[in-house]
Amino acid sequence: MDGTRHELVTPRGTVRADQVLVATSGYTSRPFRWHQVRIAPVGSFIIVTEPLGKDVCDTPLPNRRMASNSLNLLNYLRITPDQRLLFGGRARFAMSNQQSDAKSGRILHKAMTQVFPQLRTRASTTAGAAWST
Repeated sequence: MDGTRHELVTPRGTVRADQVLVATSGYTSRPFRWHQVRIAPVGSFIIVTEPLGKDVCDTPLPNRRMASNSLNLLNYLRITPDQRLLFGGRARFAMSNQQSDAKSGRILHKAMTQVFPQLRTRASTTAGAAWST
């Protein structure tokens, strides 16, 4: 420690601390300009299958852990409590709208069925829901 102390002034009083953690999001604005120009919101999309049943769910994730791959535009997946496969990722770099989200859903469906060909008929290709992370 170099002895620097921070002073945070709040409506309820002043706090002095050796370290300060700034927890923010991709939509950071003033007064955190330094962070604002360094953080970018990244869209993520998900699709979900119909309920699959325990036997089908045991094949890809027998221990029910969340999983992801190591691709640059990674995909992630998990089994939901009602036995569906949730499959997500950064399908496209586009603003969210009905047509764009549907296209993202189709891209994710293709990626999911490349990993799990047995699910080819088990997920709607129009089931794109936008998530922002």
